[in-house]
Amino acid sequence: MKKIGIITYHFARNYGAVLQCFALQTFLEKKGYSVEVINYVNSIQYNNNDYYKHGFNIKKIIANVLLFPFFRVRKEKNKRFDDFNKKYLNLTEKVENLEELEVLIKNKKYDYLISGSDQVFNPNIEDFDLAFLFPFKTKAKKISYAASTGNANNCDINRIKKYILNFDKISIR
Repeated sequence: MKKIGIITYHFARNYGAVLQCFALQTFLEKKGYSVEVINYVNSIQYNNNDYYKHGFNIKKIIANVLLFPFFRVRKEKNKRFDDFNKKYLNLTEKVENLEELEVLIKNKKYDYLISGSDQVFNPNIEDFDLAFLFPFKTKAKKISYAASTGNANNCDINRIKKYILNFDKISIR
């Protein structure tokens, strides 16, 4: 049975991101593949999904004060997302940086690596990470699934072009 590793924004507190990940995993499993969702979340991505805004500038302090009354609601929502992910996604162990990702992929011996969907090819977003482009050698075939460059222009894309060109199949939206 062929093994597939999916890397996407599965950790986002966004119904579309989580459901597309679940749908892709389910579709591939029904086609007979062994599928895992690579549980990749770097520190910036973790902070973006945290209960509080990190840092000590005036905007973040004000935001934290304004968000404080909603702490319990936000905590319950995050728990529901975490529970869904644990129950329905075949998550790998958590990896937090490019080096850990490379080791995980090498150890898992995936036949295919899928990146997407979402703005995984957008170098302009705050939490962009080269990990979504698999910028290292691997025996696995690299595939993009409904990847988006968002608002990136040609100059932005040229910065990551060499990694995109290493993909075996590319689908974009």
